[in-house]
Amino acid sequence: MSLRTRLLLGLAVLVVAAVVSSGWLLLSVARLGLHGAMELEARQAAMTLARGLTAGLEEGIEPLSSPGTRALLQQRAHSLVERGDALEVVIIDREQREVVGEAASDVALSAALTPSAPVVVRRPPRLYVYAPLVGARGVRGAVRLRLAGDDELGKALGAAWKVLIVLAAIDALLVLAFGALFIRRVIGPIDALANAARKVAAGQLDIPPLVLEGRNDELSRLAEAFHRMTESLRAQRDHIEAQEKLATVGKLAAGVAHEVGNPLAAILGYADLLLAEEPAEPSERRDMLERIRKETDRIRGIIVDLLDYSRPPASDPAVPMSLRQLVDDSLDLVRAQARFRDVTVDNRVPASLQIGATSRHTQVMVNLFLNAADAMNGKGTLTLDAKELDGSLVALFVRDSGSGVPDGDRERIFDPFYTTKDPGKGTGLGLAVSRSIARAAGGDLVVERRNGSGATFVLTVLKS
Repeated sequence: MSLRTRLLLGLAVLVVAAVVSSGWLLLSVARLGLHGAMELEARQAAMTLARGLTAGLEEGIEPLSSPGTRALLQQRAHSLVERGDALEVVIIDREQREVVGEAASDVALSAALTPSAPVVVRRPPRLYVYAPLVGARGVRGAVRLRLAGDDELGKALGAAWKVLIVLAAIDALLVLAFGALFIRRVIGPIDALANAARKVAAGQLDIPPLVLEGRNDELSRLAEAFHRMTESLRAQRDHIEAQEKLATVGKLAAGVAHEVGNPLAAILGYADLLLAEEPAEPSERRDMLERIRKETDRIRGIIVDLLDYSRPPASDPAVPMSLRQLVDDSLDLVRAQARFRDVTVDNRVPASLQIGATSRHTQVMVNLFLNAADAMNGKGTLTLDAKELDGSLVALFVRDSGSGVPDGDRERIFDPFYTTKDPGKGTGLGLAVSRSIARAAGGDLVVERRNGSGATFVLTVLKS
C-alpha cells in the first residue's frame, strides 16, 4: 500500500472516529439530561393518573377487587390507554390481587403498596412508574403505569445515531476528496524528489533543480537543500575528474619531459649553432633553420605548459597588495604584444581592493588578457572590473567584446587540451593551468553564462 493511500485512509478513519466519538458523547449527555427530565415528568404524571383512577372511590369500603370497583377501574384504565396517557395500566389491591391487567409477580409493584412517592423504573426500551393508590383510609392498592416517553426517546436517539453515521460517512468522503488534493500537493513533490534521488544515485548529477512554484514551506526548503547537495556532489565529481586528469597528464608530462626534453634541448642547441654560423643576410637556409628553431621552441613551450599543469601548484606565500596594481602590472606585460596593440582596455578596478596575491596570479591574468585579445581577433574592448564578495573573496571580472563562449563549452574550456582556437594556435592548457593556480590559492576561475556578446571570466582571489 502506497504512502498516499495510507495517508488518505488514515485521515478518513481519524475523521470518522472523531465524528462518531464526539457524537456519541453529545448524545450520551443529552440522553442523561432527557432521562432526568423524563423521570421527573413521569412521577408527576403518575401522581395525577393515580388520583384520577381512585377519584370517587374514597367513600366506599369495598376492596378494589370487588366486581363494581374492578369494572370502574378497568374502564378508567382503558380510557387512559385510549387517550395515550399510558401504554399499559396494571392495578393490584392491598392483598396483591390483580384488579386491572397482569402483575406477573412484579416485586416493584408489591413494594408500591406502602405510602411513598412514585418510583420510576427503566427497563429499556420501556419506562415504568409505580405509585400507591391512596384513599381516605390509607393505601388501597398500587398501580404500574407504562409510559410512552422512553420509547419516543429511544426512537429519537436511534434516528440521531443514523444521522450521525450518515454525517460520518459524508465527512469521510469529503476527507478522501479534499485529502487527495492536499496529499497530491505533499506527495507529488516527494515523488519528484524521490525520482531525482534515484537519478542522482544512478550518477546523473546534471539534473535541473526541482522548483516548487508558489510554495515556501518545508518541502520547498527540502528541494532547495537537495539541489544544493546535488550541486555539491557535481562539484566534487568535477573536482575528482579534474584530479584524475591532473594525475594522467602528470604521468604523461613526466614521461614526455624525460623522453622529449633532452632531445629538444639538443635540437635547439644545434639550431642555435647553425644559425650562428649563417650569414645575417636572409637566405633559404637561414629561413629553414629559424623555422626549425621556432617549431622546436613551440614544442618546448607545450612541454612547459604540461609540467605547469601536472605539478601541484604549490603557491608561494600570498603577499598583501592592491588588486589594481596587480592588474596594471599584468597589463604592462601584454601591451607590447602584437595581438594586443588594437585592444582598448577599460580598467574599472578600484584601487582600494586589497588581496593576497602570489607570483602565479600574474600568470593567470596575463593568460586571461591574451585569451581575450585572441577572442576579439586583436581588436575590441577589454573591460576589467572588481568587487568584494560575501565572505573573504574579491572577484575580478574580465569581459571581452568577442563572440563569447557557448553554454556547451563553459566547463569544457577548462579541460586540458580542449581549445576553441584554430589548430596550431593554442594547446588547450592555459585555462586549465590558470584554474588550478586560482584554486590552489583559495579562489576559483569560472566563466559566466552568456548575456549578450562577449565572454566574462571571473577570477576570485582571497582578501588580504
